[in-house]
Amino acid sequence: MKVKPPVLRFEGTDSVTLNYDVAGGTTQIDDGKVKPLPAGLSIQLTTRLSNVSGTVDSANQFTEDKDSNGRPASIKPPKYKVVLNPAQRQAAQCVFIDMTNVTASVKPQPGSTQMAEREAKALNATCDQIRFYFQNAKETKYYLAGVSNAYASEKDAHVLRPVSFNFSIVGAETNEAALCMWIEVSGGARNGAEQSGASSVTFHPKEHDRNPLPVGSTASVILSHDIIWSQFLKVRLLFCTQCALV
Repeated sequence: MKVKPPVLRFEGTDSVTLNYDVAGGTTQIDDGKVKPLPAGLSIQLTTRLSNVSGTVDSANQFTEDKDSNGRPASIKPPKYKVVLNPAQRQAAQCVFIDMTNVTASVKPQPGSTQMAEREAKALNATCDQIRFYFQNAKETKYYLAGVSNAYASEKDAHVLRPVSFNFSIVGAETNEAALCMWIEVSGGARNGAEQSGASSVTFHPKEHDRNPLPVGSTASVILSHDIIWSQFLKVRLLFCTQCALV
């Protein structure tokens, strides 16, 4: 069976569904012969998201930290803030699709044929094998996004040095749920002086929690009032004051 790259859908407080459209394959019938799979099938995997610790190399490739048994050394749930050690230049945190407790199902795609619907029901008997494959296949590890200490400073640039990282899922009760990554930086609120632990950070303009994605958009970058003031407005105001005094 061959599948296309997955489409992600965020759900609940820590879950993600990966939908793989089946691109082709065969199945064995009663007499031992094989037949091609019909068009219109999808494999759906549902699992959890985690915050995993690791490092980045010179090519900005992420590698998770491992314990003595080869498992991730540090995995944290959503809304758990991890403070980065400024002395570890390559230290990084990343949102990770954790396949260790994945569930699988085979479904017909919307508008598919009755043959695809029948085949989907038959293939659901193989879901344990599908789940086992994804749990053990190293090439199916997905690191979605994250942050590291390996930032590059440039002349006249505003360097926002990361201090901590955590993530959450917002708007899971609708079809527009979003993955939110919260990055505290030096120069932000309390200058990023925080401890690792549970965090309840949300995007709540006008005292209401909201999905930070504008209508019709697939991503957004939002800076806090503290960052805008300390890194941009305050510097410009001081510069203008000095010019006026001269």
